[in-house]
Amino acid sequence: MPALNRCLSVDLEQGRVTVDGFGPARPVWAVLAVHYLCAENLSPDPREVSFSYFQDCRSYLTVFGKRITARFLATSGRTAETFERLAGSVGGTRMNGAGTGYRFDVFPRIPVAILRYEGDDEVPAGASIVYQADAERLLPAEDRVVAAEVLLDTLAGKPMTETGGTC
Repeated sequence: MPALNRCLSVDLEQGRVTVDGFGPARPVWAVLAVHYLCAENLSPDPREVSFSYFQDCRSYLTVFGKRITARFLATSGRTAETFERLAGSVGGTRMNGAGTGYRFDVFPRIPVAILRYEGDDEVPAGASIVYQADAERLLPAEDRVVAAEVLLDTLAGKPMTETGGTC
């Protein structure tokens, strides 16, 4: 199964998820992959929505702002140039429009887009995280947060494998 710019192999009989060619996946990737594959309602909804659109995520909004948006702006999104360089290294697809935006296919039907906006003397730089609306059917609420978190991990160079190394 494609995951960002890698491929995960899921072996339910062996209870193992591996990053093809690199070894066992980190547990967070394994859990996300299994939850994604176990989704029952597969009806598509390709609308692009913010995290706050998901009613079951409303209690996570403050946490999401700190764990995802603020972390992005302090690390891989500190500058547009840094974001562009890192996004390309993990298979991000450049988006047209204002600011600097990239779409990342965390899983085949779980694209996560990050749009970074420059600040000025009065307003700091900002960012929006955008999902496809059917993510609500494909991942539990906490997993939607974690999907963005592992994307940031990957942008920061953290390998998808539990053994480390380059991946």
